[in-house]
Amino acid sequence: MLAANCETTPTEDSDDDSDGDEYKQQLYGNLARELARVFHCLSTDSTTVNPSSLLGANTGEGRVYINRHISVPIVPLVAEESSLQTHETELHPYHTLLFPKLTPSEILQDLQNEHVESAISINPNSLSIIRILRQVLPITHPRRSLNEVAFDAGIPLPYVMNAAFWLIKSKLCVAAMPVLRRNRYICVENVIPKIQSLQLAFWQEFGLKCRNHKFLWGNSSPPHIFVVISALTTTCSTQEEKKLVSSDPLTLGDAISSSGTGNEEIVYSMAQWLVARRIIVEMN
Repeated sequence: MLAANCETTPTEDSDDDSDGDEYKQQLYGNLARELARVFHCLSTDSTTVNPSSLLGANTGEGRVYINRHISVPIVPLVAEESSLQTHETELHPYHTLLFPKLTPSEILQDLQNEHVESAISINPNSLSIIRILRQVLPITHPRRSLNEVAFDAGIPLPYVMNAAFWLIKSKLCVAAMPVLRRNRYICVENVIPKIQSLQLAFWQEFGLKCRNHKFLWGNSSPPHIFVVISALTTTCSTQEEKKLVSSDPLTLGDAISSSGTGNEEIVYSMAQWLVARRIIVEMN
């Protein structure tokens, strides 16, 4: 049977049967007492009391010892839920993370550096986030929501949300709806000047990647950014009883198919690139 190590020293306000006699007693096998302390710690308002102090920890983590040799860390949430709601960027469990500048692999490589931990060791909360990101980033994908990532990583969703918010606040990624083949996309308002400013960046990103691809869009490889956006957002037309009927834009899957064979991954990357820069958004 598991037992917890708990040392108690009553104070003047203690309610016991010792008639005020001071004593110091080492208790063993009192798992219920230790779990009660953990419960009260986690249920206490963190804005008024530091949970770590209730658990007798000197760092940013609480720690419970089972059988006097099994150490169980209790890591506090590093950001309050209200901060996710009041920040200009909304973040929800059904969102995914897109990385406009560095890829998750590049960010992960930086986080593996020991100098990163030493640089932020004075902030235990940030250190906890770094450790969570090392587990989360390898399985992050534009198709997967934060809820799915948290489930697969075996990490509670609030911890993953806080780590994601840290990335967004650091301007390393943006939150967006998962980029799925069934999605339909439209351009944002006043998009023309923004597209013009991204023409060179688009070519630099996909120029070499597309040199061995043949597209049915336009006459160049890679297709011009305007051509790609048009293909992803153009409404599909069907002919019914000799009448041309316009409907919603093509799904991303249909747009990929219309680009030609062997272009699935590169066109998906283009769509992801455009979504990350707020050029196109999913049609509600």
